[in-house]
Amino acid sequence: MGSGQSLQRVAVLSGADSGQVTLRLAGLLEGRIPPTPDFPERLERFEREARAVGLHLALEVDGGRFGFLGDEVLRAWPELGAEPEQVLAEQLEDLLRAFPDRSSLFSTLRTTQTRGTARIRTLFAVRPDGSIEQAQERDVLEAPLRLSSAPSRLRTWLPPTLVALGLGGAYVGDLLGLRTQFLAASQLRAAPTIESVEVVDFGQAIELVDFEVTGTPPHLLLRLRRGSEFPAGGRADLQAQTAGEETLGRRLITEALAGGVGRLSVFDGRGAGLEVLSIPIGGLFEEETIEVLLPMGRLAGARSVQLSP
Repeated sequence: MGSGQSLQRVAVLSGADSGQVTLRLAGLLEGRIPPTPDFPERLERFEREARAVGLHLALEVDGGRFGFLGDEVLRAWPELGAEPEQVLAEQLEDLLRAFPDRSSLFSTLRTTQTRGTARIRTLFAVRPDGSIEQAQERDVLEAPLRLSSAPSRLRTWLPPTLVALGLGGAYVGDLLGLRTQFLAASQLRAAPTIESVEVVDFGQAIELVDFEVTGTPPHLLLRLRRGSEFPAGGRADLQAQTAGEETLGRRLITEALAGGVGRLSVFDGRGAGLEVLSIPIGGLFEEETIEVLLPMGRLAGARSVQLSP
């Protein structure tokens, strides 16, 4: 594994590491595309090479910026293969060497590896010098994870039309460097129902004010506000604080706020995961309360959603 800070809260118990090995890849690596003619092809090659070794990252390109997103799907990992954290670190370091300027790169990529009931969670951050830093926690699950026969879907939030509305003076944050508010783009015959919205794993940094399904075509409107633990400084100030966080949970919160991006997990009426969306939350650094519009056409079958780092 590459060098970096290691955060370990609970030692893995003896004998807890037997059983099937699984891997879940989440988070985002994003930045500006260098002005090299063939660099987009280099990004596409990285996507193919990562998938070939079992790391499922989806490439999104918008203008002069790119993003690689983990697909959040739980998959089997070869028991006799190299550790997934080592494989991802090597892949990322190889990609980053191709960047002449790494100052724009930002990462919340993270792996969750389980072996039986033993779990290892690793966050991959990009240092100011462009190197990869890993922060890791280990704990023990009550029962081994079971692979699903129908993996979840992951979609990123990049609709064809990006419009900054500034509802009530509030701006939605920054996703892949674009300040946007999202408008519904599809007509539905009957408005679906969202029964619950939760903000989880953000501590007291972000709070849900309320939500509603409204408009024609229908969309889900989320109202979010700063909580009592929302950082006093700006997003740039958080970059230097990530390495000093005492737990991986706190570091994930800091990374999400610094990147201005949260994860919206979508569930059906039985509680089964449907997809994971990346949504902007960086507007909270400018306004105490923001409104985020989510087209219901992207939430087909949803009954509940959760916002998390």
